[in-house]
Amino acid sequence: MPGVGAARRSRGLVVAAAAGGFAAVAEAKSLRSRLKVGRKFWELVTEALEAPSGPDALATLLCYLFRVGDPNPDQVKDFLIEQAGDKGEEAYVTAAERLTKDAAEKAAKKGRAEGRAAVVLKLLELRFSPLTAEAVEWIEQASAEQLDVWVERVLSAETLDDVFA
Repeated sequence: MPGVGAARRSRGLVVAAAAGGFAAVAEAKSLRSRLKVGRKFWELVTEALEAPSGPDALATLLCYLFRVGDPNPDQVKDFLIEQAGDKGEEAYVTAAERLTKDAAEKAAKKGRAEGRAAVVLKLLELRFSPLTAEAVEWIEQASAEQLDVWVERVLSAETLDDVFA
């Protein structure tokens, strides 16, 4: 397939540029400094963005930047649009959508785990009240799988120790 090699090369180009470029841009203290430090970097990124996979590759790197750093989102967006136009904005929006989806999934998973923990706590309190502080801590820190095991054991356990055995 023609173009596949070019797409891979452009994605590799973005990844290679990001190694030094994102670090330099992220460490700059002001937008003006970012523009100065990142000028060559953004010339390279802009060139890579012309390839079919360029915006997607840049979005992946933006996700990384936001997960490991603490950049100002408005400055990053403005910088991308200024330097890369519509494709820069596309990469930013794609990254924002991915990060929002990841955060929502993480929150939902955490909510389900907290719900399971609340059920286990309630069952154990009804059966073996009062619970020790240590037991409450174990339940609050347990995985979903471990909580499921303990729910099943509540029905047949004669003591609290039997549940956690």
